[in-house]
Amino acid sequence: MNRNPKLGLIASAAAALAALLVGIGALTQRATPPKAAEHATVAGWPRVIPVEGGTVSIPAPPHAIASFANAIDEMLFDLVGTRRVALITDLSADPRYGFASDRAAAFPPERRIDYSYGAAERIVSLHPDLVITTPWTDASTLSQIERQGIPVLRLDGFE
Repeated sequence: MNRNPKLGLIASAAAALAALLVGIGALTQRATPPKAAEHATVAGWPRVIPVEGGTVSIPAPPHAIASFANAIDEMLFDLVGTRRVALITDLSADPRYGFASDRAAAFPPERRIDYSYGAAERIVSLHPDLVITTPWTDASTLSQIERQGIPVLRLDGFE
């Protein structure tokens, strides 16, 4: 059997993300995403996700998710819709790089980021209740975000 190991890893990452977000789509959507702590009593939460080197605790259903990769942007659009996504990569709106460029193009420039200098401050200013990233995201940026109490979920399989 001829299998592509990268495709398997991406499928595993997508399955982990889907498992995390199961049931969120049925929750009431709001124009201004509330902080996760305001919903700490929702059944089935908090969720503790095992990750390499430990766990990530997500206290409540995320309503404002920041993404650090095109593939994550696209999965989020399909799993939770665009209203629950607070921030996407700027390349997602470019049809040369993103398969969901039509949906990404609807995001205003202030909700797209190229993750250059100052990315942590910009992300924190949007008050996400979850950041989903890849293994190659700058560790110091993620550390700054985590110090603000924002859960960071690093997905493997995007090499």
